Order: sequence, then structure tokens, then C-alpha cells
Amino acid sequence: MRYKLTYLFILSLGLTVSNLSDLMSQISTISIHTDETILDEPKVPGTFIYIGFDGNIISSNIGIEIRGGFSQSFSKKTYDIEFWNDPSGEETIDVQFGDLREDDDWVLDAMFNEPLRINSYMAHKLWLDMNQLYYQNDEPKAKSGADVMYTKVTINDEYQGIYLLSEQVDRFQMKLKKNINSQIKGELYKGYDSDDAVFFNNPDETPNNNSMTWSGYEYRYPTDVIDWSNVAELVNFVANSTDADFEQEISNRFDIDNLMDYFIFLNLTRMLDNRGKNIYLCRYDVDEPYFLAPWDLDGSWGLLWNGTNDTDTEDILSNRLFNRLIDTNVNGYRQNISDRWNELRNSIISDNELESKINEAHQFLLANDIYALESEVWDYEYSISDLNYMFNWLEDRLDYLDDYFNNITDVEDIGDMGSINIYPNPAFNQITVSGDFDKSSSFRIYNVLGEVKLKNGILSQGNRIDINDLVSGMYVLEIFGLKKVFYKI
Repeated sequence: MRYKLTYLFILSLGLTVSNLSDLMSQISTISIHTDETILDEPKVPGTFIYIGFDGNIISSNIGIEIRGGFSQSFSKKTYDIEFWNDPSGEETIDVQFGDLREDDDWVLDAMFNEPLRINSYMAHKLWLDMNQLYYQNDEPKAKSGADVMYTKVTINDEYQGIYLLSEQVDRFQMKLKKNINSQIKGELYKGYDSDDAVFFNNPDETPNNNSMTWSGYEYRYPTDVIDWSNVAELVNFVANSTDADFEQEISNRFDIDNLMDYFIFLNLTRMLDNRGKNIYLCRYDVDEPYFLAPWDLDGSWGLLWNGTNDTDTEDILSNRLFNRLIDTNVNGYRQNISDRWNELRNSIISDNELESKINEAHQFLLANDIYALESEVWDYEYSISDLNYMFNWLEDRLDYLDDYFNNITDVEDIGDMGSINIYPNPAFNQITVSGDFDKSSSFRIYNVLGEVKLKNGILSQGNRIDINDLVSGMYVLEIFGLKKVFYKI
């Protein structure tokens, strides 16, 4: 009976029998077998069979491990897969799925925190539609982010549900130049934590060339030498240069068109974690401008990273780099980003285009009975209210952003991002916040599940926050993109 009702519901959305047949023929399947327990790391050996909707079949040895941070707490796991020439894994091989790139390293994203299983998919596709690398003509195969496709997955003959098969964001994806001997050319840094440098604030720590991490960044490329000097100098310039120097040099240091697209994309999707953390900082070649690429796009379209709804639509997400671009109005930046917003609103992010893309993804999953199958293997319940919420949230968000971008030429200085400190920490009934952040910024306090427990328009006089109503435990204070952990006792 469930399948019949699903079919009738699809027809009610306007799909013909022919449309339905087309949709149901366009999903691929993956079957994985392993004799070992799949862990966070290292990768364990297994075998892999892919049957594409285009008839393509791939069979290979693989190594597989669980991927992610907070997502590892979910019952449905996300995986990283590396394709091996033999069971030992001493030599990797490249494979290609559909129109995605050829590579040896892939992600299977579980999307368990996405009620409709379309948030990440929508965000990945939209970014690739919005942004093209400035050197695209020289590198026609380069992409500004990861492309994805839906696939059904079984592990050891047990159905695991729908996944996003995703490319990796790496040097190969963007065709960054290889270093020559000791000369660093292409660069890639991954924002993995909410710390000062990823927000382009003054970091507390000096980079250490013996470490793969620094102030929220993970060193990703080049792989044969670690040298933080370039990115450290870049962060210092954004954080501390005079307005005159910033206006004169920023266009040489960053691809401004990319920054405009990223700022629009960040705010359209309202990805709270993608202002510093969950950003790749990239450079094509020595003396070329840096640019940004997003990753981990599940906390989007009115959804938090833990899968709960965040109904806020009336705010602007930013960091110190974006603030300074707006404050200094470099080369008419405010008017340029307003024009870019309206150009996109008249094309790929128009009301009709966005609604159509959401409906298309939703109907694709319905046609393949994905929601019913998810409920059979996971603690999951499909509800059409999730779709209605997404549409209503998007309508409100677009209204707010239309007003913001169409009036951005008249905005006053919005203030620099800074750093924050909390004392006492641990605290009993009250915390005091210090730092050089904008004192008019709103704040939120999250628990470890990502639930908002306190929020307010502005800090009280003296920058004090009453935490009497919080139970004992660990919390995260967020002020305009800056985050700090504290403990309530």
C-alpha cells in the first residue's frame, strides 16, 4: 500500500508515467563487502561494485573508513573510500562515476541530518552553477568545488539507504599548480575549526612548520613541504593592514569575483559553519590571487548541522575579510555585489529556479521510493511539512536578502570581526565576554547537540551573560561568527 500511495502522490505533483519512468532509471547502486569492522581510521580492505544508471559497471578493491566529526554520532555513517589496485592498498587506481571526475578518493555522504536528503545536494549543485574559476579557460577540467550524485548503498548485503557520492575538494579538483623543487606554487588550506585565522582575525598562536594545523586551518597542499608563511602573511594583511593598503592590494591578493559569489552563496544558504570553518582557501599558482571554496554543506537552507530547523532568516553571515570589503567599498564593491545579486536573482537563484530545483530533487527521491526505504532501515520519518518548511524559509530568506543587497550601497560601516574570550571559565551563574568584536552583535549559546539554548539581540552592559538557566555541561558561545567553548558548573 505504501508504494501505491507514493506513486499517487508523485502523480499529484504533475509527473507523468513517462516522467516517472525516467526518474526511476537514473539512480545508481553501490555494493560494498568487507570482513573487517569499519572504523574512523585506518581504512580497512573491502570490495566494491557500482552499477550506474547509464549501464556503467565498476568493480574494484577498496579501503573504507568512517568520515566526519559530529556526524560520527549518527547511526547512519558517512564514509571515505579509496580505490586500490589490489587488497593490500599499496597502489591506488582512479575510477569515474557518471559525469563526475576520475579519481581514487571518494566520499559517501550519509545526509542523515537532512530530513529531505536534499540540502547538501542543492548546495553543491548551486555553488558549481554560480561560480567559475577565474582561470577556467586555461584549466577547462577544473571545478570550483565538489560535484555530487545520488546513489543507493548496501554494505555486506544490508541496505544502508541513499547517499551522496561526492568528489573531493583537493589540488586535482581545482588543477592547482604543482610545486617545483622547493618553490611552492599551488596552495590549499582546509578550514576545519572555528579559530581566529579562518575568520581572518589576529590568531593567538604563531604557525609552526612542524605542524599540519594552525589556528583553524589544516595544511592540505603541497604535500611534500609545510610552510605556513604565505597564509600567515595573508591573514595578517586582512586583519591588520590600513584601509589604504587594504584598498590598494586586496584585488591582487584575492579573486574579488569569487569572494562576491561566496558571500552571496553563504548568505543565501545561511550556512553558519561556512564563514571560516568549512572553507577551503586556495591558490592556483605563485603570485596569483587566492579564492574560496565551500565544503560540508549540510547545515544549509534553514537547517543546523545537527538536523534541527533554525528559523532565523534576518541576519547576515560574515567574517573580517567580507566586512572589510564592504566597509572600505574597494573599487565599488558594494554596488558590484548588489549587481551580482540581482544578476543571479534573475537567473539561477530566481524564485522559480530555486523552487524548481528543490522540487526536482524531492521528486527524484520520491520516484525511487527513497523516503520509504530510509524509514525501513533508520530512525527516520518522512514528512511533507519538511518541504513546506524549506519553501517558507527560503521565501523569507530571499525577501530579507533582496532588501539587504539592494540597499547595501547605503550601509554604514558594519565593524571589524575580532576575537573573544570568556571568563570565568568554568562559570557558575554568569560569564563575561571580552574582545575587539562588534559590541552590537547578537549572540547565541549552543549545547553539544547544536541546540540553541540562549540568544539575544545584543550583549548586556558590561558584556555579561546570565547562564543561570543552563544545566551543567559544555556549551559554545557564538558572536557574529566567532565561537568559544565554555563550561557551566
